[in-house]
Amino acid sequence: MDLGAWMNSLPTLEYKSWIAVKMKAGFPIKGRVHPAHYGLLHYTKREGKTTFNVVRSKSPTCRKCGELLRDYGGYKKTYERFTDSDGSLWVQISDFWEDTRPARQEKSREFQINELPLQIPERVILMASNPGDVILDCFAGGGSTLHAAHITGRYWIGSDIGMPTGALRRLGTFAGQDEEKPDPKISNCFTERFRKEVLQVRLTRSRPVKKVELLSHLDKEGKYSSRSKVFPQANGTANISLKLETKPSKGGHTPDGRAALTRRAPIYTPKRGAARR
Repeated sequence: MDLGAWMNSLPTLEYKSWIAVKMKAGFPIKGRVHPAHYGLLHYTKREGKTTFNVVRSKSPTCRKCGELLRDYGGYKKTYERFTDSDGSLWVQISDFWEDTRPARQEKSREFQINELPLQIPERVILMASNPGDVILDCFAGGGSTLHAAHITGRYWIGSDIGMPTGALRRLGTFAGQDEEKPDPKISNCFTERFRKEVLQVRLTRSRPVKKVELLSHLDKEGKYSSRSKVFPQANGTANISLKLETKPSKGGHTPDGRAALTRRAPIYTPKRGAARR
């Protein structure tokens, strides 16, 4: 609450929504109601153009008969144009997300990393950005946000105050261990002085991403599966999730089994002796 109050006081930010993400296993706290959700604050800049895409998730169905669990009444016909080839119905998400779960018990989760499931950053990225935009994550952790940006066709910049082993393992597994020179769109996010004095881009065999052990427990239908998408609106003005052509790369695969996208940038490592700014 204090963070929200402080952000509301900033003249450059505009509050949009509070999103509650359900926790499947909340723990009781003595003397108060135990928490059962995470809180996501959605803010945008007041000046300039902002992006908002209508994101949809698959409507839940019965495991036995396959029928919809929710009754949409007379509004069901409204959603008929938002269906997959298999007939699955996709409905607009609300500010309460209950189809996700924390990654505390995942076998592939790195120790002492507060990792979010892929579906949460993926949904946020689809909602607030377009293909080709740059996503910044200053707390890379297990790399779920960078992974989500990668599979949705966005550029990404990640950093972490600790060892980035968790993020490197995930990126090496799903984006591949072969790096490329960064696109100018990424380089232009930094000042010239910062690029010269801090960032080091030398694509050698000793790069950190080539030294980490790749993930072995890959549940592509669960933890790493996509649960959100953006459909075109009737007037054709809405942004659609980018469908990129892919080609094989060494060791990298996307959650649906395709070869990993080749659009990837090197993971920067500061030069020795460079001061933090």
